[in-house]
Amino acid sequence: MYHYKADNTPNPSKFLDSYRYLGYSNYSAIADLIDNSFDAGADNVWVTTKKLDTNNFKITISDDGSGMDEKILEQAFRLGAITERNPEKDLGKYGVGSASATLSLGRKTIVITKSEQSRHLLKVVDLDHMIKENSFNVFLGEAGPEEKALFAQMTNNASTGTCVIIENCDNIRSKTNIVQFNNQLKKHLGETFRYFLSAGKRIYLNNEFVPSIDPLLLGGFSYGDVKYETRIYSDEYYTLKVIDEGTPIEEKVRIRLVILPDVERGLVKERWPKDVPQPSLQSQGFYVLRNNREISAGEKIIEKYTKHNDFNRFRGEIFFTGKLDSCMGVNFTKRKLDITQSLHDQLEVYLKDQLESIRKAIKRDRGSTVEETQESFRESETVITQKKNLLIKKKQTEEEIKKEIEDMKKRASAKTPEQIEQEQKKFLDEAGKPKDVHFDLTNMGKTGPFFDTEKVGHTLIIKYNVDHPFYYKFYSEKDKSTQNAINFMTYSLVLAKRHLTDEQISMMEQIEVLWSTNLRSLLD
Repeated sequence: MYHYKADNTPNPSKFLDSYRYLGYSNYSAIADLIDNSFDAGADNVWVTTKKLDTNNFKITISDDGSGMDEKILEQAFRLGAITERNPEKDLGKYGVGSASATLSLGRKTIVITKSEQSRHLLKVVDLDHMIKENSFNVFLGEAGPEEKALFAQMTNNASTGTCVIIENCDNIRSKTNIVQFNNQLKKHLGETFRYFLSAGKRIYLNNEFVPSIDPLLLGGFSYGDVKYETRIYSDEYYTLKVIDEGTPIEEKVRIRLVILPDVERGLVKERWPKDVPQPSLQSQGFYVLRNNREISAGEKIIEKYTKHNDFNRFRGEIFFTGKLDSCMGVNFTKRKLDITQSLHDQLEVYLKDQLESIRKAIKRDRGSTVEETQESFRESETVITQKKNLLIKKKQTEEEIKKEIEDMKKRASAKTPEQIEQEQKKFLDEAGKPKDVHFDLTNMGKTGPFFDTEKVGHTLIIKYNVDHPFYYKFYSEKDKSTQNAINFMTYSLVLAKRHLTDEQISMMEQIEVLWSTNLRSLLD
């Protein structure tokens, strides 16, 4: 039988100094303190940063939330605080976030708070005092006139709220450039709390409003007269079955997958919204939100998804509650994930096929697949031209020729001279003569036909619908010879259709619609 009598209390000076370096970034630490403000029901949070000298910053976070009474304040900003948390909605975790966040930033923390049930209260946690006295003792008592006046100033005369003042901030990364530090902090808070800001909560940094930053650009954006839209690929809830401390739990997570707007490579830097991460290897991936607060950005999540240029325009969001913290591997800094194998396997089942489809969809929009397809188009067009005298064609009447010319003029009148010139070049062969046929790619929507046709001058245009499953699941994945064969089959079908009467053409068009619909249903 052991007799546990020897004192094993940690040495305050050694423990506190080492505890300051637990992996918090400055921005994550400030966000962690704002979590407490929103958990307290604050509508407004005021953050100020001030550089006092080369190695000394002062940071304050104030809010108009419910404040704290003496019992709660006693536990607040205390390592291992005993506090009640609602894992389904609270942002705080474990009761160590406030203490570790403030310690990671500076050596002295002053807290002034007032709730409806209490007077103004004051708590001072002074690292240098604790090290000198070799104890964990802090000051806890009633605030004086000076602190009350400061509270009123910092909370815009709110009746309740809390002010956290962090002094002797010797652990700020950007010590030499406060402007850079503030700009990065503003972006971090705007993205981390985007759903709170969109819902009407307000954060101010040095009296400037912090706008919401959406890395998924769900509302799209405009540049001049051009509107760029994000495509929502899927947005659904999935049931995950996990075991937490021996107890089976079923919990729903929301997963939203999107494809960012397609901006031409050379124009991305110029047109992309200033504070939103541009499409890149670093920014692609999953943005993970715990209780609607972002805790991680650009995550891989599953092994089947590897960061690749094909996914530069892919972003996803995973929303979960604190009930899944242990399985998601969220620690008190709320900025890293370590997902359990069981949860990983379930997410992989839901996501791997969708990610492969998204990869193909992005590749269809732009990339090597399009270039290879255009090459097969050129081969097909050349063969058709070489064999045109062998093909059975319908001779056009004078009336049909007149109608084609009128249609061409109508289309031309709706276009700028530059567009007409560009289009004319596209329909000319290498010798500068009009092509007999021109194959092209276009977006007609998932429910649209596999192909459509039109006539421009002497050129018959066949446009494949890149959104149709037959295109992206079969045609785009095939070799050049197979693509040529499909091009010949399509052209032959279109050529045969031109021999039909108006009534027969109407019937044929109905057949084409049904054929495209059934083909889509079978492939989806």
